[in-house]
Amino acid sequence: IRHPLLSMTLMAVVASIWHCVFEMPGLATLSAHTLLGSALSLLLVFRTNSAYQRFQEGRKIWNDILDLCRDIAFSVSVYRGEVGQKKCRMIRNLVQAFPFAMQ
Repeated sequence: IRHPLLSMTLMAVVASIWHCVFEMPGLATLSAHTLLGSALSLLLVFRTNSAYQRFQEGRKIWNDILDLCRDIAFSVSVYRGEVGQKKCRMIRNLVQAFPFAMQ
C-alpha cells in the first residue's frame, strides 16, 4: 500500500507546485481531494480486499466447526446401541448447541 500511496501523493505535490510556478488557469478549481483521489481509492480497495479475505477465512473456520459437529453427531448416532438412547440424545443436543454457544 505504501508505494502506490506515496507515488500518488508525490504526483499531487508535483501538480500543485507546477500550478504555483507556471500559474496554470485550469488547475485553480481542483481541490486536494481531487488530486489525491486516485491514492485514496487505491487505499480503499486494498482495505476492502483485506477485509474480504478475513471474512472468507472466518467463514471457512466456521464451516469446519459445523462439519466437525455434524460428524460427531453422526458418529454418536451410529453407536446408539452401545452408548444408550438417553446418552446419545444428550450428546447430540450438546453437540448441536456448541456452534450456537460460540456465536
